Amino acid sequence: MPFIEWNSSFAIGVGNVDAQHQELFRRVNELMLGMSEGRGRETAGGLVRFLEEYVQFHFGDEQAEMTRVRYPAFEAHVKEHQAFIADLAELRRALGEEGATASLTVAVNNRVCKWLVEHVLRADRSFSAFYKRQRAAQETLVASGGS
Repeated sequence: MPFIEWNSSFAIGVGNVDAQHQELFRRVNELMLGMSEGRGRETAGGLVRFLEEYVQFHFGDEQAEMTRVRYPAFEAHVKEHQAFIADLAELRRALGEEGATASLTVAVNNRVCKWLVEHVLRADRSFSAFYKRQRAAQETLVASGGS
């Protein structure tokens, strides 16, 4: 059973961001499963490295869309992304020093899983609402013959 399971309540309807979120959920579940099964530093470490690279890609896409539509909460959203990147770096450091211990597994579950769920449901959904309003306004303008 997944630690965090993707479902339609996490969909925000912005480009390929939903597919990227699904991949993040899947990979976080792999990480948590590996850690809970006591699979070594290499397995968990490899997944953390993947997550570090993937979130850079994902956050870049998300932030490009925010810039394009002039999202007013851009800076606060980016700060959340930066905090998550820092958490992943700390996790990589701890895994290297301690391995996939039970206490580290619990800490990762509490920090990474909780952050991902809360960020998607709160911050990304807020961006999604703004994005959809902007897109609807633009479509209305185009339909009325404006530019």
